Amino acid sequence: MMLRRKLLIASSLALIVGLAACTGPGAVYDRPNSHFDYPNSNVTDLTNGVPITRKKEVTSLSSKVGDVDLEQRLVADILAEKGGDILINPKYEWKSRMYPVGITIYVTTLTVTSYVGKMTPGHQVRMENRNNDCR
Repeated sequence: MMLRRKLLIASSLALIVGLAACTGPGAVYDRPNSHFDYPNSNVTDLTNGVPITRKKEVTSLSSKVGDVDLEQRLVADILAEKGGDILINPKYEWKSRMYPVGITIYVTTLTVTSYVGKMTPGHQVRMENRNNDCR
């Protein structure tokens, strides 16, 4: 009887906490690339024209939406996985959920969708005759 009562209380508490979860802050943004691309570099797509998507989830006592360290860790993981140097046209999507259980616990999810590129130095073609003659 006592075990049954404890299970009922625990399941009721879990249901209340689950129903009390709220959507917290979030953001979605695009960037042209993840790193500085060298002028005149040749960029090769390592994803064969299909963007990849990776997620990272963090639990903390404050919202981590926009956390630069979390973003850079996920970018580094993606680049290491594919052997690339740069993310091309990445889309960053941040979501956060709040769970008020005496204190508020945040679960922040970052999803990055992008192409991965490999940069190789290019060769600049120099023009010997650089005058501004308008003929």
